[in-house]
Amino acid sequence: MKDYSWLSAFLDISEAIFKNLYGKAGSEEMAASIGKGAGGDTTIQIDRSAEDIFIEKFESFNISAVIISEEAGKIFVNGGDDTSPIVLIDPIDGSINAKRGLPFYSIAIAKTEKMISSTTVSVVMNLSNGDRFYAIKDRGAFKDNYFLTRHGKAAGQIKTNGDAKKEILITEGIYEDAVLKEFLIYRKMFNKIRVFGSVALDLSYLADSAADGFVHPLDSRTFDYAAGKLILEEAGGCLSNQNGEPFDADVNLKKGSPFIAARNREILNDMVKTKINFREEKIV
Repeated sequence: MKDYSWLSAFLDISEAIFKNLYGKAGSEEMAASIGKGAGGDTTIQIDRSAEDIFIEKFESFNISAVIISEEAGKIFVNGGDDTSPIVLIDPIDGSINAKRGLPFYSIAIAKTEKMISSTTVSVVMNLSNGDRFYAIKDRGAFKDNYFLTRHGKAAGQIKTNGDAKKEILITEGIYEDAVLKEFLIYRKMFNKIRVFGSVALDLSYLADSAADGFVHPLDSRTFDYAAGKLILEEAGGCLSNQNGEPFDADVNLKKGSPFIAARNREILNDMVKTKINFREEKIV
C-alpha cells in the first residue's frame, strides 16, 4: 500500500478520535486510572478510549500491520505478523494534561519498520483544538492544509522579528536536580522556556517555527517522538543526540537516549557547541 493511503487512513482515524473525545478531557470518567500500560505509565480512561477507537478504525481499513501502542503493547491486526509494517502509536501523548483538562495533548501515529529512521508516514493531532500535523518522507510536512517545508515557506522560517532567533526553548522531563542542571546548559541560549507536556506536539509546533529549540534531557521512548521527528525533519528542522550526531533507535517500548532538536541546523549546531563548551569548562 502506498504511503499516501497510509496517511489517509491515519488522518481519518485521528479525526474520529478527535470527534469522539472532544470536550471530555478533565471529566471524572476520562480521568479514572485503570491500570498500567505496556509502556510502564499509568493508563487512564482517555488513553484506553483513544486506543480502542484507533484499533477499531484501523481494523476497518483491512490493512495488515503490527501495532505497537504505549497502552496495549504489541498487537497483530488484519493478519499482520512480524514482517508487516509497524504502526507506532501513543493514543494520548500528554495524558496528565488530558486528565486535568489542560488543552495540550495529542494522538501520535507513525508508520515505520525496525528502526525509527525507517519512518515514512506520521500524523500528530492536537486533540484539544484539532490542529493536524502530518508528513510523508521526502514529500514534505504539513499543518492542516499548508506546507511546513522547503517546498513551501522557507525551512525553519521564523514568525517573529530577526532578533527573536533563539526566543523559545521547549523541554520535557526536568524532574530531578541533576537533569535540571543539565538542562540549564541550554537555557542560556534562549530568552524563554516552555514545558507543555506532549513531546509529539512539542516537535510538531517546533516544525511550524512556533519555537526555536527543544531539549529532552531524560531517556526517551520511541512512541513519544517518532511521529514528531519525521514532521520536524520534513519541515527542514533537525533532531540529534546531544553531540549533534544522527539519532536513531529500535522501535520498541523501552526507554532510549536523550535528544535535542531545533527548527533549523544553525540553531542545533549552536546547541551542540554550547554543550561541548560546558564539558570543556568542567574539565578545566
